[in-house]
Amino acid sequence: GGLVRLFFVSGYSALSLLLLVPMAKAGDADFTVHRKLVLAKKTDGFDGSLEVWRDKRLTDADLKIMREHDPDSDPANGPRFKAVPVKPAVIRLKSEDGHLIQSLILEKPMAEIEAKNIGMKGQRIFLVTQDFGIGMGSYNGPITRILEVTPKSAAWAEALDRRSGKKTRISLMRSLKSAWSFTPAKTGGVEDILEARSYPDETSDGFTTSFSRYHRDRRGWTTRVRTEPGLWESEDDDGRVGYSLPAPKVSFPPGFEETNR
Repeated sequence: GGLVRLFFVSGYSALSLLLLVPMAKAGDADFTVHRKLVLAKKTDGFDGSLEVWRDKRLTDADLKIMREHDPDSDPANGPRFKAVPVKPAVIRLKSEDGHLIQSLILEKPMAEIEAKNIGMKGQRIFLVTQDFGIGMGSYNGPITRILEVTPKSAAWAEALDRRSGKKTRISLMRSLKSAWSFTPAKTGGVEDILEARSYPDETSDGFTTSFSRYHRDRRGWTTRVRTEPGLWESEDDDGRVGYSLPAPKVSFPPGFEETNR
């Protein structure tokens, strides 16, 4: 195995530890390929593949139950996995000839991955979604992180806050009190990400809502955040759209999209 580095994933009230294991390879005997995306020089800068592997003991029926967010019927908590717990999903970045470049061990047994072209020539991004929903509560749901790849590595995208100068990993949740969607940027022909998130505080309103815009250029991701008192709730049921795009349209306060470009 390779060097193990431990990172703190900021953001939401979900399990927040992620292991990044360069050059590590989980045993093929324990896993099966869940999803595979082909990388091409024209769209990604190099030829290769991104694969999501899951515990081979999980059946399609198991995955369906896990998507329903019922902890009482979750097969991972059942007798079949009492002796040997379900293994977390693994993302593998491979070269064109199948050589393993890097492995990312995730938090959940299941994850989905989608390629997204936001207008950066030869540089797609990859949306990796794990579902932290528990069937109840307004602060739980799928969390999507952005994976960016090169011929040598895969890395979780971080955004530089234009005001504070601090970088934080981009973690986008869909729940009753948080949602996000893509929207055209004002310049550059790319797409930005808009995010709304409400959380309780000790103000007279009881809640504060942050509205964020994430923008990607050749130097990397930046974000602008505007906060205001009051509660924001998703207009799309609990904000959940499963694992697939497009996300629901996020309604921001008047003037937000213009002042935060």
